[in-house]
Amino acid sequence: MAETKDTPKEEKNETVEPRNEVVKDDVQEPAEDAKPAVDAAVDEGKKPKKSLKEFFKTKKGKITLASAVGVILIVIALFAVPLTRYAILGGFIRKDVSLNVIDSKTGKPVSDAEVSVPGTTGRTDKDGKATLSQVAVGQYKLTIKKKYHKDTSVDVTVPILSAANAGQQKLEATGRQVPVSVKNKLSGGILSKVTITAGESTAITDDKGEAVLVMPADVSTVKASLKAEGYNELAAEITVTEQKDDKNTFAMTSAGKVYFLSKRTGKINVMKSDLDGTNQQVVVQATGKESESGTVLLASRDWKYLLLHARRDSDQPKLYLINTATDQMTVVDEGNASFSLVGWYNHTFVYRVDRDAVKNWQPKKYALKSFDAEANKLLTLDESAGEGSSDLDFRQEFITQIYILDLEGKVVYTKNWNGHTGGTSKQSSVVSVQPNGANKKTLKAFDLGTYVTDGVLYEVGEIYYRTYQGNANRYYEYEDGAIKENTSIKNEDFSQFYPTWLLSPSSEKTFWYEPRDGKNTLLVGDKNGTEGKEVAKLSDYIPYGWFSDDYLLVSKGGSELYIVSTQNPDFTKAYKLTDYHKSNIQFNGYGGGYGGF
Repeated sequence: MAETKDTPKEEKNETVEPRNEVVKDDVQEPAEDAKPAVDAAVDEGKKPKKSLKEFFKTKKGKITLASAVGVILIVIALFAVPLTRYAILGGFIRKDVSLNVIDSKTGKPVSDAEVSVPGTTGRTDKDGKATLSQVAVGQYKLTIKKKYHKDTSVDVTVPILSAANAGQQKLEATGRQVPVSVKNKLSGGILSKVTITAGESTAITDDKGEAVLVMPADVSTVKASLKAEGYNELAAEITVTEQKDDKNTFAMTSAGKVYFLSKRTGKINVMKSDLDGTNQQVVVQATGKESESGTVLLASRDWKYLLLHARRDSDQPKLYLINTATDQMTVVDEGNASFSLVGWYNHTFVYRVDRDAVKNWQPKKYALKSFDAEANKLLTLDESAGEGSSDLDFRQEFITQIYILDLEGKVVYTKNWNGHTGGTSKQSSVVSVQPNGANKKTLKAFDLGTYVTDGVLYEVGEIYYRTYQGNANRYYEYEDGAIKENTSIKNEDFSQFYPTWLLSPSSEKTFWYEPRDGKNTLLVGDKNGTEGKEVAKLSDYIPYGWFSDDYLLVSKGGSELYIVSTQNPDFTKAYKLTDYHKSNIQFNGYGGGYGGF
């Protein structure tokens, strides 16, 4: 049989090794001189590298270089021209531009002038200075305008590198230049930063309290208003003259109200007035039931709250709160009781209640209370205990000798036991508590049978105590939150005069007096009542309180209220604020607020 392709061959027992070979169909061998380039291209798929210098020798490189040089030359050309330079950088660089404007004739600063460049406007201050905020660098026409002055325009440049200062510019007045000065009515000191508006002219007083207003020449007087932060607005009339005239010196009064009792209508009203005694108004109208001696008004140190003790709608007195922000009055406490006022600790008022309906032997006849005016919260700090069964057989606890120690934030008081039949198993003690009721503690529990007879606040935050037991006295001292026996204290120490230190609203100063040669010496010292500086000698005044840390209030004759500046405490020039009604109640040691004298 003939052999064909589809006929299988006879199998042979042979091992055929695989062949590793590259089949190069239709591929021609490269020329000999082209082999290195081909080999490099084939090797790892990399292309041959050329240096930048070699690139710029090529046609494409020459075109690229020429384009780059052209762009650089164009940028240089643009920055060489100010108009285009500022147009480019103005969107990125902005600066505050300052300048000073003065009167072309007098050389004095021109205040409240309008200063502007396109897109930005400012006004000159009391020193004639103005600042235009965030002006893009570039060249501008600066315009200065003010009523009764000739408009002025100058060319200014806001530079790229240096500070932007338009220098000193002059403004020419077209009217009459009227000098005006302003002072503090109560202290006599100069007042700066007072804005004076008269017609269409305005000016601001400088550090000398002076300003110049330009007025029309065809008038003799102009109505004006004077405004300054912390002062009552003043309506005035300016005399149009270019010479200094006392008629154009005005006095402004610090803002604020002083509250007081007054019986000028025949009934005891609560009134208020400005600090110079003007604008007096009735705040609480009397009912006619008010007691001559028992009506009392005590102010917190910042004058935001008042505590009024008065009999108004019944035969029993009540405690009332007056919020001076609204002049609204609300009842604090009332009932079949009498109230002994202690005083203010910040915005919390402390007082004692004597409950008439509670018997001597019953507990809770006496209570020590506080009222938080801000939170409208009434709190019982402590109450008395009692023993027995009748008026002939009782032991009762008293709460007495109550002192507010402002700097420590404490109320310190005595709890004594006494009784009709004598003898008790209870101890007298001295206790401290915060006005909010926290941290109540017994500072000293005395031996059985010991009675604390006296206490005197002899220095700020320090108290002498005298006790009696078995026909003998022993003496103790409260200092730094503790009570210790002090054998150097004598009986006569309790009969001496001790000042009432009136703490300022900032709690940094005290105000008090000492009797000398039949008159009073007034002193202002630090918060501890030391380093006292005499502010008045041989005076008829006694301290009444503070109004801010800037003013002292003093009374004379028990019915006249005066005010004087702490910056210039010349009591020969004390300003009379008002006449007032004073209660006969005394407040020994009351320094937590004002009105106790």
